[in-house]
Amino acid sequence: MNTVVPLGLAIEAELLSKTTVQSKWFQWATKAYSDGTLEEVLGNAGVTILHLMKQLQGFENMTVVDQTWIRAYSSHFQTKEDCRGIINFPLDVITGREAQFQLQGADAVAALRQKPGMMVEGMKDFALPPHYFISLFRAAFPYGLVVELEKAGHFCQEDQPDTLVALIDQFIQLT
Repeated sequence: MNTVVPLGLAIEAELLSKTTVQSKWFQWATKAYSDGTLEEVLGNAGVTILHLMKQLQGFENMTVVDQTWIRAYSSHFQTKEDCRGIINFPLDVITGREAQFQLQGADAVAALRQKPGMMVEGMKDFALPPHYFISLFRAAFPYGLVVELEKAGHFCQEDQPDTLVALIDQFIQLT
């Protein structure tokens, strides 16, 4: 679902470059990094998480948001140290640090690409432009199933949970 998974394909670098230009999330992250506010905002994800999800990543189903939901998403981000992953992911991309990561276990990646695959993509994703990541998935899994959820954003599991569960169940049964 709406993700970046490095599979050692030549097309990945080009798609990631286009993503940073067209993504609301990476446009904001690039500006925030330039003006020195990225770590401050993301380091307070415990109180900014809903805004980040709704405005910058594409979260559509506000009917699920209640105090329990907010606690479930925000409770893991109480300190700046807790937020190091949410801070470093966009930094890895916008500063080019991801290029220094070595793809380990190339044999495991080759074996993974031989397995059945399914991608469920929220077409209202602001963080990772859907058409780029569908292209990447199809390059990695040419016989894989792609399901486009027109009313879902970056968080398919929140936007269309029943559909997602049914798709996963069907995929497991078919494979």
